[in-house]
Amino acid sequence: MAVPNEVYALLREFDKEYGNHWERIPETDERLLKVRLLLEPDYVTKRKNRVGRGNRKILW
Repeated sequence: MAVPNEVYALLREFDKEYGNHWERIPETDERLLKVRLLLEPDYVTKRKNRVGRGNRKILW
């Protein structure tokens, strides 16, 4: 899974705003929530016709 360019742009914003103190970023910051959503892995199953059943794995 490739990291979207939008994530890099948001991380640069955090770096400019917070510097080396990323622990100060509020958990409710919309940009942080967007980064988490963009980096969330997709779940796939072994066969497409068996949605929700079978072995699930994370596609990174």
